[in-house]
Amino acid sequence: MTKEERSAYNKAYRAANLDKITAQQRQYYRAHRSQKLATDKAWAKANAEYVRHHKRRWEQNNPGKIQAIRNRYNATPQAKSSRRRYAQGEKRRLSVARYMASEKGKVTKANAQARRKSRLSAAQSPGMTLAQWQEICTAFNHACAYCLEVKPLTRDHVIPICRGGLDQYDNIVPACSTCNSSKSGSILAVWYGRRFAA
Repeated sequence: MTKEERSAYNKAYRAANLDKITAQQRQYYRAHRSQKLATDKAWAKANAEYVRHHKRRWEQNNPGKIQAIRNRYNATPQAKSSRRRYAQGEKRRLSVARYMASEKGKVTKANAQARRKSRLSAAQSPGMTLAQWQEICTAFNHACAYCLEVKPLTRDHVIPICRGGLDQYDNIVPACSTCNSSKSGSILAVWYGRRFAA
């Protein structure tokens, strides 16, 4: 049998037994998963330039598929869990801290504070006294209204100022800086379900 004949035979056999071959491959992968992953990782590391070139070429030829793959992955519980871990992790905190210390970060913060001040002035919010703030903290046992942990507290507007909420007694709860920053301008029910979903 010549090389061409062998190739044609293999293609025909594979086409006729695709389900059987796929099942065998899956079974083998499940039985040797860690070994296969280690082998693939070592090969990719040894052939990094080839992998980068091949990946770049595939991405250029399949722009629609990339977005579809990302959308499918982003909808999985694994992706949501990964994003939640990153949002609550040290890596993100350091990344945000670096950005806020940069010139661009300082400008962003100044602009945000100016917009907030403008909205408060336009809404003519009555504000809140120190005694009222202490009363609210006492009512919540000096714990965060969201995660219930006892930490240094900040004032959080239940209905965010950017969504028309007022800076007044009945729209303010104590929140730790982590929850307050995470909630930001989100609607409470949507943010709470996203952050504390089981």
